[in-house]
Amino acid sequence: MNLSEFELKISTNLSLSEKDSRKMDRTLDDIAQEIGMDKFEILDFISYSADEELKNLQFNYNWEIFRNKLIKRLKPKRQGKSS
Repeated sequence: MNLSEFELKISTNLSLSEKDSRKMDRTLDDIAQEIGMDKFEILDFISYSADEELKNLQFNYNWEIFRNKLIKRLKPKRQGKSS
């Protein structure tokens, strides 16, 4: 099975296997839907600003934790009500 153009970009930018590039593509789709960003923007963020999350993913291979940490970092912070 061949990788899509985006999966190839993931594989190249993050040095992932074909299997993990496909998994990352699906994960980026999930994140994009939840936070409203484009998955290309999220990939750029991961490439330059998510070293710790990538290291943890390589260590524990827990995609759910990886996804949740990225969502937490990328989701706009809610401002508390001021009284």
